[in-house]
Amino acid sequence: MVSLRVALPIPTSARTVHLGGHKICWVDLTVEECKTVYDAAKERGLLLRYEFSGIAFYGPNRTYAADLLLEATRQKVFRLLRREFGSSARFWIRPTPLSFLGIDFYWRKARLGLAITGPLIDDLYRGDPRRTRDSKPELEREFDCRIPVNMRGLSIIKIPYYSVWHRPSEVVNCIKKRLVASGQYPRLLAKN
Repeated sequence: MVSLRVALPIPTSARTVHLGGHKICWVDLTVEECKTVYDAAKERGLLLRYEFSGIAFYGPNRTYAADLLLEATRQKVFRLLRREFGSSARFWIRPTPLSFLGIDFYWRKARLGLAITGPLIDDLYRGDPRRTRDSKPELEREFDCRIPVNMRGLSIIKIPYYSVWHRPSEVVNCIKKRLVASGQYPRLLAKN
């Protein structure tokens, strides 16, 4: 058995549950604490390497590595959009009213949402191990009744994670064309 010791202060938010005579303790870690733990685990060879379309990520299992990949992809898209648009096309990041749809970025004036889809995930309803489900299948369904009134008429662009990593300029151009076509961002039209 390999033990992993990382020098982290014990937070006061530690929780304990007693189940059947066993004591289970856990702590919700911050992003920085998680990064420290995963860096230490990676150094000791405790994480597995997974490759998604030529992009390598480490994690204790494939699902968690895919989640880390998606978070890194969102950060990359944020940097690309901020560099390209600046203040000429303001956007929301992970808007709370649309969180049930998995929208990562939203432009209010254009009523345009961007959803980054991740690697295929294991379909729990299949008997074989093939990964066949999209990470955001809910985008195919009609959810207009649950979308807030001021956000109705929403159009969603689904972009796969590998496009962001391998063809970032195409992703930015696609979004830019949709924003210009909306007619709501005259500064972007002036830049073209």
